[in-house]
Amino acid sequence: MNSIYLTGYLGSGKTTVGSILSEKLECPFMDTDMEMKNKTGMPVYILYMNFGESGFRLWEAELLKRTIEQTNESGQQWVISCGSGTPVRQENTDRLKEQKNVVFLEGDLNTFFERVKDDPKRPAAFPHVENLEERLEMFREQYENWLPAYKEQADIIINVDGKTPEQVADEIIAAVK
Repeated sequence: MNSIYLTGYLGSGKTTVGSILSEKLECPFMDTDMEMKNKTGMPVYILYMNFGESGFRLWEAELLKRTIEQTNESGQQWVISCGSGTPVRQENTDRLKEQKNVVFLEGDLNTFFERVKDDPKRPAAFPHVENLEERLEMFREQYENWLPAYKEQADIIINVDGKTPEQVADEIIAAVK
């Protein structure tokens, strides 16, 4: 079975679902944001602040490239949670389209925003903007800009609304078999 790549916007549940999925499939799990932190010694939000979005996206693209190479060479199935901004770079979309089992977790944007709005370590949730309605609008606009790439990358689209992470994981397992 091929590795499973989870994509989706901030707050869609990629890390939570990915962890459950890897447990159910008894295979390794990698969160690319955590892997970036492990390799650089800096949390993602610090990398983002220090290098800006374009510099950060370069790091992210290189990590995705290496991750795909390593997991494909391992001959073992992995579950990989990709950073929410992965679709920003076309090269990431192209790389993911070459893989099988790219799963886009879609759902209600207001729910996603509620999950991340108070986390200052999520730069794409615009924590520097004080007005909550303005932040939600920026969040929505960014999502809409990224949505075509999420869909272009995806082999499978799973709507997570009203489902537990376990239910989403089970739905993914059924879809990739």
